[in-house]
Amino acid sequence: MIRGGDRVLLAVSAGPDSTGLALVLSELRRRLGCELIVGHVHHGLRGAAADRDQRLARRLAESLGLPFVSSSVALGSGGNLEARARDARYAALHEIAAAHDCAAIATGHTRDDQAETFLMRLLRGSGPDGLGAIQPVRADGVIRPLLDCARERVAAVVRAAGVETSDDEMNRDRRFLRTRIRSDLLPLMRELNPEIVEICARTASTSRAVSTVIEDWAAVKLGSARGSLLLAELDRVDRDQRGILLRAWVRCEAPGIALSARHIAALESISDRRNPGTVVDLPAGWRVERLGDRLSLLASRGGGSFIARRLPLSGRVELGNGWVLCSEVKETPPAALPGDLWSAVCDLEKCGELTVRRPRAGEKVRLIGLSGSKTISRILAEGRISRHERGNYPIVAAGERALWIPGIARSDASTVDGGTSRVALIRAFRVPVAGGDAS
Repeated sequence: MIRGGDRVLLAVSAGPDSTGLALVLSELRRRLGCELIVGHVHHGLRGAAADRDQRLARRLAESLGLPFVSSSVALGSGGNLEARARDARYAALHEIAAAHDCAAIATGHTRDDQAETFLMRLLRGSGPDGLGAIQPVRADGVIRPLLDCARERVAAVVRAAGVETSDDEMNRDRRFLRTRIRSDLLPLMRELNPEIVEICARTASTSRAVSTVIEDWAAVKLGSARGSLLLAELDRVDRDQRGILLRAWVRCEAPGIALSARHIAALESISDRRNPGTVVDLPAGWRVERLGDRLSLLASRGGGSFIARRLPLSGRVELGNGWVLCSEVKETPPAALPGDLWSAVCDLEKCGELTVRRPRAGEKVRLIGLSGSKTISRILAEGRISRHERGNYPIVAAGERALWIPGIARSDASTVDGGTSRVALIRAFRVPVAGGDAS
């Protein structure tokens, strides 16, 4: 989770779990060779109690000799309050991490949180991916160092340190499903099996492993299917395998998206030529359409504009429209280009300073393996990117030259050769959405 030289943002609410996280990582920081920053998000929901949380988080940081950064967020109205607070919290944490060149954001989730999330997903009818519950390491740099630790064990560390913590009364609000699972369902299940928390956490871990194996198997089954999937490919497998293949296809094409059993059932329905339905709406604005003899995955998310900015050689950039780019310097060039188009390698001697920006009108790029050049707008259209998203699709560039269109194509200007001595390895992804690992 943490490498030597990393700067890690600790998400500290002042509750027992996040306080324990700060105490433990502060104790380990020299052994790990990392830097720590304490970050706190003020939601503005609980008046004086929230102000007290902020003071406790600041006091903790000062006692540990760590920098402290606080951010206040406005939640707006409408929708699920818990989800809005969570989304705003993570957005603020990503902004703090980007501003301070943090390689990771550490949260205080414990094994008990994992069991609660697993049961929430089970009640909602998730498949193997959803039952994987909280990811120990997320694609957007969020890490959970305490995920294998019982909540009580973390609380014992805090008590032994004599540190004052906050008790958020919202954790007892029975409007939230998690609260009812914690206060009603889990105590009943413990009567039947005292090891239920460990069992749920272990099953979540197994589900994540199964999901990975399924996706690898599906990638072989699907072959070169990118963006669209021939119905004839689905006709070759039985009904149970069809759902597995559809889930894996969507996740390969749209990393970070999470599908419920309802989504899979709808996809299976439109893949049946006898059914009249032709469109399924998916999370984060994605959709699948049946177009003739194939299913096409179309992205309608990310229409929000973003400001062009420099891409740090080592660090992360969150564009604010659902895209995150992470980069690191490698002194030893890789033997080959990354196997997926969500990663790119750039020769720093050739490219110099890198930027991430929107495509320009009429801009062309020469793709690897092609003799001519194409306009970026055409490349995006061929990549099944919806018309309204194309103008705000991120492009990694060096000066005037476009180097990489994440998930779509790489320019021949980004290649490395025998004279390459130093490269930037860049990865792009979309921030996980509610319904995925949103904890």
